[in-house]
Amino acid sequence: MTEKQAQAALEHWNGTRLEAERLKGDLRRLERLMDEKETPGLSNAQRRGLQRQAQRQAQRLESALYALMAQQRQWAQRVQALPPLQASILTMRYGEGLPWRKIAERTGYSEKHLFKLRRAAMAALSREEKH
Repeated sequence: MTEKQAQAALEHWNGTRLEAERLKGDLRRLERLMDEKETPGLSNAQRRGLQRQAQRQAQRLESALYALMAQQRQWAQRVQALPPLQASILTMRYGEGLPWRKIAERTGYSEKHLFKLRRAAMAALSREEKH
């Protein structure tokens, strides 16, 4: 894995967190729909059909959610294996989606120094992948 590929994967890491949150919301809405006892304008058979569809969709969403969560855990483990400062920087940037300015404020390091630390972390992640 090149450093660019590692960076793209880390950017995807934050995206998976956001997607997981969206899927959780979708699941909650489907669960509420499945719990509804009465739906105005629908017969019992139609309501049961909708509930079965909702249940199948909920199962698909759960599967997708578990896959995303597994990806998140995998990247979190890889990042946490880095030196603590590098891990913190990557977690704030890619795990939490913070801008570099905020990370500089939190850590007390200049953005320029943070970029050097990020490059070192990306190099370490790409070396790790080769082994």
